[in-house]
Amino acid sequence: MKKPRILSLWFPYLSVEIFFRSYPNSMHAPFSIISTTNKKKTLDCLNIVAESVGLKIGMSLHDAYAICPNLITKEKNIKKEYDHIKTLARWCHRFTPWVSIENANLLILNITGCARLFNSEETLVKKIITDLQNMRISAYHGIANTSILASAIAKFGYNGDTTETNDLNKIKPFQKIRDLIK
Repeated sequence: MKKPRILSLWFPYLSVEIFFRSYPNSMHAPFSIISTTNKKKTLDCLNIVAESVGLKIGMSLHDAYAICPNLITKEKNIKKEYDHIKTLARWCHRFTPWVSIENANLLILNITGCARLFNSEETLVKKIITDLQNMRISAYHGIANTSILASAIAKFGYNGDTTETNDLNKIKPFQKIRDLIK
C-alpha cells in the first residue's frame, strides 16, 4: 500500500492580504488585523511592514501603539476570512479531490497519487505556490506522511526551508525542545 502524501499550505498573512484587496494603498504602512477577547484588543495578523518595526502577533493594541504610533488597524472579520479560506479550498480541488480546512489560515491536501499528474511532487507544489503568488497570496508549504508533520514543516521549516522530512526531531522547534531536555 502506498504511503500517504500530505501537503500543508499555511497562509500567515491571509487576514491582511484579504484587507489589501480592497485597500491596496495601505500595503506600505504598518498594518494589523486586531481581535478582541475579554475586552482586550490584541494584534491578530500583521503585514511585513508592521513586523519589521517590532510588532508581534498577540501583542496588546496599547503596547503596539507605543512602539508604532502610525499603526493602521482593522477589526477581524471572521466570516470574510472563513469565506476566503473556503474559496481557496475549492480552488485547491484542481490539484486533488481531498482538501481539508484545518483553521482560518491552514489547508491540508492529500496529494497521494496526484503528483504523477504533474510529473512530480515538486512540480505540483511549484504550480500551487506560483498560482498563489499570482493571486497575491503568501503561503508556506510542507509535505510529509501525516498532516501534523506537514503542518509543522510549513509553519516552522525544516532546517531553514519548508521542504520535506519525516523526522519530527529535525524540525527546528522540536530540536530546541529536545536540546533543553538534555
